[in-house]
Amino acid sequence: MSEIFVPHVGNYKPGILPTDINNPGYWTNASARTLALVKPYLTAAEWHTLASECNALSKKHAAWSHPCGLPLLLCTAGICFCPLIYLACGTEQRVNDALAVSAIAAQLNARGIILYWVPTNKFEQGGLTLTFSAQTPPAPQEQQQSGMMQVTVPPGLQAGASFVVTTPDGRQMQVDVPQGCKGGDSIALQVAP
Repeated sequence: MSEIFVPHVGNYKPGILPTDINNPGYWTNASARTLALVKPYLTAAEWHTLASECNALSKKHAAWSHPCGLPLLLCTAGICFCPLIYLACGTEQRVNDALAVSAIAAQLNARGIILYWVPTNKFEQGGLTLTFSAQTPPAPQEQQQSGMMQVTVPPGLQAGASFVVTTPDGRQMQVDVPQGCKGGDSIALQVAP
């Protein structure tokens, strides 16, 4: 088993992963090199889907997004942060629980890739740890060469809605959710050469 830790970009809390594997926007080369280690195992589309899912889940489960987060801060007049700290302590577990049941995690788990997200905090840089088994195959190259790619419909979208994906060569492409599909479903796309 080997592990690769991909750090969040910047100091945003609870953390934001770069969605473009080819242009991550890190401040240091050392951080950018971590994504280069991931490239043999994940396609650009898979990474984009995974990072987008992690970013959406971290935003959804952040202490400020909790229905009690801001009211607790206002009720204590900002003097006592204990309730917010309590809410923030559960962010890591809630994000990992939601990530574990996502379509992209199931797809990667089937290939022997285990995911664990850690929030950025005052004391350490958070990010995503990818653990690869000895039997983890390389990223499926035939999908990239054939002009087909698999994407996961972002959570909350229904048939007829649109979203943007990044193709394996780095281009942006608008996709309409087909009839009969919803957030979390995997769909195949034809990518123009």
